[in-house]
Amino acid sequence: MLLSTVSLLLTSAVPSMVLLLVSLIRTPEWISGSGTLQTWRRTSVLAAATGFATAALFGVLVLVTHTMAILPVAVLTSISASLLGFVSVQSGWTDFRFRKADRWVLRTALLISALSSGIYMLAYRSETDLWLWLLIVLVSLVVFLIPAVGKSDARVITLVCLASLPVTGLWVFQFGFLLVAALSIIYSMSTTPKGSSIKDTLTRKVSVPMVPLIAAPFTLLCVVPVFM
Repeated sequence: MLLSTVSLLLTSAVPSMVLLLVSLIRTPEWISGSGTLQTWRRTSVLAAATGFATAALFGVLVLVTHTMAILPVAVLTSISASLLGFVSVQSGWTDFRFRKADRWVLRTALLISALSSGIYMLAYRSETDLWLWLLIVLVSLVVFLIPAVGKSDARVITLVCLASLPVTGLWVFQFGFLLVAALSIIYSMSTTPKGSSIKDTLTRKVSVPMVPLIAAPFTLLCVVPVFM
């Protein structure tokens, strides 16, 4: 049990550290030219720490509440929570302030998640589950073709399909998007100018920072295996 826990903690640290290195090495131009480089670095370190802490907590909880046979689930839970936790915190600053998210962080997270979830689905899930997961991921890629959806938003939608669905299962996964919708509505309502009519509130255009509002709920849903 001790060896498994130590291995799990090490596994939990890797995804966040990789994303942190990508953030520091490939700092976006819109960060470098905005005078917020130090804040970017501190936020990235905080994101890495949050990703690791969330991943370690969820993964260890899975091990504590289940037998050793569920170790692969604990590992995947840690990796997914680490990736989504990092993206949630980092984009929670960049998307609210600049309405942007680091595309290289999202690309790297997509690659890591595709590898980890793909291996898990091939090795431990049924062929039906594998094909369902692949179908949903392919459907999520269609979002890239919708002009009204930003590339970062499309990337994070695909990321949650890759990372979260194998962990939560389809039934719980659906509720993640209900949480996203609820958070979006709350944000839109909270930014409505005082004294606005109902018509103005419903018809006005609102720029919503969707990347953290999508990533954060699915990060929390990664704890689902603890209760399975």
